[in-house]
Amino acid sequence: MHRESAGRLCPAPPGSPPVRSTPLLLMPPPALELCALIRAASRVVLWPADPRSGVLTGTCAGLDEFFNVVLRDATLEVPGSEPSTLPLVLVRADTIAMIHPIPSGESPIHSE
Repeated sequence: MHRESAGRLCPAPPGSPPVRSTPLLLMPPPALELCALIRAASRVVLWPADPRSGVLTGTCAGLDEFFNVVLRDATLEVPGSEPSTLPLVLVRADTIAMIHPIPSGESPIHSE
């Protein structure tokens, strides 16, 4: 990222020097991270904003401009009931709290 664009994202307070002496570290945009998961057909865990809704695991298959996520071969695990499988599911972005990839060979959800 150029210094000019970094300055627009994080404007300096009035009276401070225009050039930063240390590099500005930025996180990669979430869209790029999700696109990488889709291209790699990664298995992911999707944690909902409401924990009573259950946890989804599946293969990241798509994303739209509103950050709605499509999972393929998904499993929904709701507390107190049997897991259910879904061949394809669209999850609204406003219901998602966190998405992270499942490392190969690891169980997506650890039992207590």
